[in-house]
Amino acid sequence: MTQPLTTDDLFRIIQEQKELIDRLRAGSDPISLPINEFCRRAGIGQTLAREMISDGRLRATRVGKKKLLVDVESWREHLRRHAVEGVPEYNATKKAVEARKAKRKAREVERELPPLRDVLQELGSLRR
Repeated sequence: MTQPLTTDDLFRIIQEQKELIDRLRAGSDPISLPINEFCRRAGIGQTLAREMISDGRLRATRVGKKKLLVDVESWREHLRRHAVEGVPEYNATKKAVEARKAKRKAREVERELPPLRDVLQELGSLRR
């Protein structure tokens, strides 16, 4: 026959269980995360995360009507792929970058030109 558990025994068992749970929580990685939590941990914005989901770079699943869960392993695979293959060229913002460069160049040229008022006055004085 076994001895009945004392209060100290129960306290020790509860402490051991709490420590085990803490160790499991500390060492376990989530399988999936809500998109806002995933973005916070990954350091990317929700727009980029949703774009990566739509073009297949990340896997995600919808739970219920609104909750979108991102597969964390797909993010790890994405990072490993970049480590091996390198980061691909990103051309999505190429048009915007070119437009900014053109505007900057136009402002520089504009600064070099004399004001239109001075040009018109000079033309007016030449005609007389």
